[in-house]
Amino acid sequence: MTNHHSKETIAQTLETLKKSEEVVEIRILKTDKGTVSGYFDDEEKLITNIQRYVGKYDIYFTLNPTKDEMLARCNNRLQTFAKHTSSDHDIKEIRYVLIDIDPIRASGISSTDEEKQAALTLIKKIRKDLEQKGFPEPIVADSGNGYHMLLPVELDNSKDNVVVIKEFLGTLDFLYSNDKAQVDVTTYNPSRIVKLYGTKACKGDDTEDRPHRWSKLVKVPVEQVLTVREQLEAFAKKKPMFAESAKSKAKSKTKEKAIDVPAFIEKHVLDLAYQSSFAGNATKYILRTCPWNSDHTNSAAYIVQFTDGGIAAGCHHNGCSGENWQSLRALLEEEPLISVAVEEDKQADIIIKLTENFQYFVNELEQPYAAVQKDNHWEVL
Repeated sequence: MTNHHSKETIAQTLETLKKSEEVVEIRILKTDKGTVSGYFDDEEKLITNIQRYVGKYDIYFTLNPTKDEMLARCNNRLQTFAKHTSSDHDIKEIRYVLIDIDPIRASGISSTDEEKQAALTLIKKIRKDLEQKGFPEPIVADSGNGYHMLLPVELDNSKDNVVVIKEFLGTLDFLYSNDKAQVDVTTYNPSRIVKLYGTKACKGDDTEDRPHRWSKLVKVPVEQVLTVREQLEAFAKKKPMFAESAKSKAKSKTKEKAIDVPAFIEKHVLDLAYQSSFAGNATKYILRTCPWNSDHTNSAAYIVQFTDGGIAAGCHHNGCSGENWQSLRALLEEEPLISVAVEEDKQADIIIKLTENFQYFVNELEQPYAAVQKDNHWEVL
């Protein structure tokens, strides 16, 4: 891509993804002058200012617009060794939900063609399935090493909306991430920066097998139809509810005997499609053929084991909605689960015990206080 073509592609990116005179932050990381940052509402000045960095460094921008007052931080120019960059409360509103698909590889290096193809295969599947579920046509972008899918939305920058997006991405991760490519579950924060499409991805050294590639918008719908919050919420509910109960298993009053899931799968000749990490604290085992119904051969069945020992299992088909780890054990004629009683105080009991020696009182304005004994004196809180 020539420098002229890069300018055209960047201009197309800005025209597609931001409204006129909206403010976005440009951020360039790990330069010889530290982090370089600036805020722009003038597209021409933005494109001009970044030219010295294009093709040499990874260049990012805030996908969601920042508040107008951020211009006062660095007005239509770039600042080296920047001390302040955008945080979530600096974002005006949430304009896009970012689905970032990256191939699994070592950090700090570019992807091979084969690895990048795995990301393309996965994003095509996700796009097809979402559209079948009524989601509008998304924007698709090539990030250089993987692929992005952008769902246009109009959501307030609120904690509740951020939680909905986080749960939506978590469901995508569970349903689609595999041993070759995965959904990034961390892109829910409003101030997320993404590759400025039209610039080059420069991770690691530029080698024949792992080259630096230009990013670009791949497909932009003629009309950007909004995805509504209710669609995100409905899809998020497709994630099995096992996660919280399994994670909290170690805190419950019974503890299950540790089980070697790979050995369990091998012993019972279950049809393992692949395994991969999940949620940062679990391993997901996807079964190509459902053990409860052999007609389900589309990798809808799963076993998940958390690092605390908790295990869950199930199948996404409605006909298997009642199946779980216990029913799988029963189906395969396993020995009953061995549990031992564990005496454990409830959280409320612990709090009461900790505070039973405090002294409580109110002042003349009826404001409550607590006096806590510390060493040889009392402290008023």
